[in-house]
Amino acid sequence: MKIYEFKGFPNPSRVRIALAEKGLIDQVSFISVNVPEGEHREPTFLAKNPWGTVPVLELDDGMVISECTAITEYIDHLDGQPSLTGRTARARAIIHMMQRRAESGLLD
Repeated sequence: MKIYEFKGFPNPSRVRIALAEKGLIDQVSFISVNVPEGEHREPTFLAKNPWGTVPVLELDDGMVISECTAITEYIDHLDGQPSLTGRTARARAIIHMMQRRAESGLLD
């Protein structure tokens, strides 16, 4: 697996945290995308993610997953413990609610 990221941005950091929590960080290659220099707008990167955002997860078979939440949920389901996205509908709802609050800057 490869993660395309710009170190220090919040969403790639969330993916790194998820990988570390799942004990998978050593199984991933990290590729820096120099956003300030515009690398995220180059055709080779846009072919992976037409929105030009990081992070992007590229699986070994070439499948690409973008969007932080989708990537962290994929990572969570690779291995059972610990669950980062909740095991029940209630737990998942609470986690998603808190994620949205954090993303919106409206933490209680």
